[in-house]
Amino acid sequence: MTMPHLWRHLWTRPGTAADLAALLVLISADRLPGEPALTPQALHRALAAGPARRPGGRGAAAVERTEVVHDGSGQLLGAVRFSREPDGTGASIRWLHALEDRAVADALVRLVLDHAPRCTVYAFAGASPLPPGLPGLPVHDRAVTRAALEAAGFRTDGQWLYLHRQLPGHGVTGAVPPPVRPEPAGRCSTGAGPADADGATWWIDAEDLGRHDGDPYLARCCLDETLAGLAARGARDVICCVDNLAAGVSTTRTVLYDCGFDEVDVLQSFVCRR
Repeated sequence: MTMPHLWRHLWTRPGTAADLAALLVLISADRLPGEPALTPQALHRALAAGPARRPGGRGAAAVERTEVVHDGSGQLLGAVRFSREPDGTGASIRWLHALEDRAVADALVRLVLDHAPRCTVYAFAGASPLPPGLPGLPVHDRAVTRAALEAAGFRTDGQWLYLHRQLPGHGVTGAVPPPVRPEPAGRCSTGAGPADADGATWWIDAEDLGRHDGDPYLARCCLDETLAGLAARGARDVICCVDNLAAGVSTTRTVLYDCGFDEVDVLQSFVCRR
């Protein structure tokens, strides 16, 4: 049943299983370079996920819900996934997609705020339940969604860099190795894991690159070794998110750029305190 919310000939209603194909199109339209394609199976799992926890929250949040915006003909124009704390103290926008249409984005943001009156509302905080789990909104690629959030009173609450590179390439094959040192300058490690089902795209965790007394040599050797290993596994793309406010981030960024990573976007989380 269509809900009574109406904004300039836009209607909202709860999402249903019949919306899966339309949701897949909406979400895929906002895909970033290097981001693996979202499959119907992965979307179904994300929608069936259990209760979420608010950033800093102690208890489980209410079961997440999906609301969609459609026009008079029933065509799906946007959707939002959000949850609310059982005690009514907070809510969280888990994801929101509106094909960068400002009227639709405004309607979705307002819908969440209407469902969570007098609450602190987070948006894009923590890893998204949609694979590969980006920790924020890409604010350059999705400037319209950012504007809708800010117009509703949301403010930035965290910032990450989203970087991408293809394999093989500079730093993996044909690169001149750095000069050999008589003994190691320290220890460094990177974590890596597949970001899609076929292993074509991999995440790397580069936090440790900036935590070794600022030694770019050690960080570069560590990252080159990780990338070479991924290339040997058949990986085609590598993506990475870096906390732009973390200690040592300058070294981390320099090493990633030197190893062929390109900065794609800035990811931001938001909060609206009321």
